[in-house]
Amino acid sequence: MTKTNEERLDDLERQFKELNDVKRKDSIQDVIKRLFMLEKKIEVVSVAPTSTPVLPSEYLKIYVDGATYRLYVYVNGTWRYSSLT
Repeated sequence: MTKTNEERLDDLERQFKELNDVKRKDSIQDVIKRLFMLEKKIEVVSVAPTSTPVLPSEYLKIYVDGATYRLYVYVNGTWRYSSLT
């Protein structure tokens, strides 16, 4: 059974809500583990994203380069990121 884009978006929203519910006591490693659990939904890249997303699942990217971890989000026509430290 193939999911519709709306169902995929609902899944992503639910998973991000779970991420937002992470308690402050969780270490960055715990948060990174949770992000990697979303790997099937979010592409992991080693180069900062530059392309314009088409599908809802393409609006998020996890950037990993050595010890640098970033969560990229496409907002208002540009890529923004938050460092995960």
